Amino acid sequence: MDIIYLSPCDIRSSNSKYLYCRRNVPDEDDNIDLLIDSIGKLGMLTPVLVHRLGSELHLIDGYKRLYAAEAVGLKNVPCHIIKKDDVSLKDILELLFINLSNKSNLTFADKVRFVDFAIGLGVKRETLIENILPLLGLKGHDAVLKKLEKIMKLPEDVLAFCYEKKFSMKQCLQLARYDNALLKTVFSWRDELALTAAVFEEMLANLNDYLRANDLESVSLLKNNGIKDILSASLSPYKKTEMMRGFIKEIRFPVLTGLNNKLESVKKGMLLPENVDVIWDKTLEKKEIKVALTICEGEMWEKTTNILKSEKVGKGIKEILNKL
Repeated sequence: MDIIYLSPCDIRSSNSKYLYCRRNVPDEDDNIDLLIDSIGKLGMLTPVLVHRLGSELHLIDGYKRLYAAEAVGLKNVPCHIIKKDDVSLKDILELLFINLSNKSNLTFADKVRFVDFAIGLGVKRETLIENILPLLGLKGHDAVLKKLEKIMKLPEDVLAFCYEKKFSMKQCLQLARYDNALLKTVFSWRDELALTAAVFEEMLANLNDYLRANDLESVSLLKNNGIKDILSASLSPYKKTEMMRGFIKEIRFPVLTGLNNKLESVKKGMLLPENVDVIWDKTLEKKEIKVALTICEGEMWEKTTNILKSEKVGKGIKEILNKL
């Protein structure tokens, strides 16, 4: 393949059809300054790879080198040019995948994006199944591709969250079950709350059940005064998250919440000292209670046991058990 020299201005880079998401864009982790310094002193030693499509030249490989060449003001850069029919899309995708850094650390969201990218290029379905999925370490089955296509429909910021949290296929599919409007609504709270992966999934599940049970749309959540008050409260993200989780459970399980509140009221009426706690299963699935004692001095034992033997505590314990 011959090398020819072209002006960087004649090569589509930032708008190349082969620009695959963020990985081809220089960032602070790429030591791009070292590359700029090297090309400034020695010139561009390795040609970039360009695909000629009609009158357009689309960059395939060498984004960071071309960026550095433009930064130092090179008027011409060495290029390998392939013509439209010289290689297949499959071959180009394989090259792009080979050039991805840290392939062993690719998340499942990365793989979804790569398949979506391939579909956007016009790769045939059978090629995706037979070649691209195995390339990504996925089973080459139509059923797998269908799952990926469902996940591709997730809002971009939610898919980015899946990438950040390294979600598995199962976790991504779980999110794909929910309406995008609900996903966007809950995700819009991210700046106000401490949304871990587990909390995000918990809120989605409970809110989805609540909306379905009450025949409501996701937009109703934006008008809910309880939710609005929590989001606008002058509290830490962690505290607001706990309040939001509790509030969502209250509206999702009103009967369960009401009964737990009654049990808490009974416990409060028992006037237990700080070193004693009465604990029950908040889901109310088990008819049992646990009494936790904290004893740090010998004299506390007799005092604590006398309190537990009191009529007030005895009645409270029986009432809680009867309500469970």
